[in-house]
Amino acid sequence: NDATCESFNDYTKTDICGVDVVIGYLNFPYGPYDEDTHEPAGFYDRYEVLFEQDEIHYDVTFSQIELEEVVKVITSLICND
Repeated sequence: NDATCESFNDYTKTDICGVDVVIGYLNFPYGPYDEDTHEPAGFYDRYEVLFEQDEIHYDVTFSQIELEEVVKVITSLICND
C-alpha cells in the first residue's frame, strides 16, 4: 500500500476492525483551465482508501464527500455492518 502513497497530498494509516487501512487525500483540480495561466477553475476533495481483506486488495476512490462519510462507508464494508 505504501507505494501509491507518494501521489497523495496527505495520508494516514489506521486500523478498522483489525484491517490495516491507508486513507489518502488529494486536493484534486478541475476545469475548465485558464488558457493563459493553465490554472484550474477550482479543486475538490478526493480520498483513496487502500486495504486488503481475505486476500483481496481494495482500492476505493471517493470524490466530493467528507472524510467522516468515507470512514463510515469503509467501516461498513470491512466490519460487515
